[in-house]
Amino acid sequence: MKKPSPYLTFAGAIPFVICAFLMTVGVTAIPVLGKTEYVLSIYGLVIASFMAGAH
Repeated sequence: MKKPSPYLTFAGAIPFVICAFLMTVGVTAIPVLGKTEYVLSIYGLVIASFMAGAH
């Protein structure tokens, strides 16, 4: 069985890519979650907190 770390890395990067694409296209809000910039900043904070805790 292969290691899951590459899959988890790509899975964690998907929201960053999606939010960047939505901001490029001009979508200002995601219907359920709120403003795109807010969603991106909160997700980045969660990832940074997780990485700090794992370190």
